Amino acid sequence: MLREYLSAFAVLAGLAFIVPDVNAAQATLGAQLFFFARLAYLPLYLLAVPVVRSTAYTVGFIGLVVMGLALV
Repeated sequence: MLREYLSAFAVLAGLAFIVPDVNAAQATLGAQLFFFARLAYLPLYLLAVPVVRSTAYTVGFIGLVVMGLALV
């Protein structure tokens, strides 16, 4: 499941360096949200904590959206 979003993260992070009019602060915030949410998600997944795990997953997805919006 992590591999699915890792490719999207890599593309967005790469575009953040290429696109000249990127909002760097917003892109960094999105990357931090994604990273720390995924960091929290892994032990929650291994311990099978249902509600908090879903919240961490959603926060990670929101981080990707924030990164994408920084490119617009």
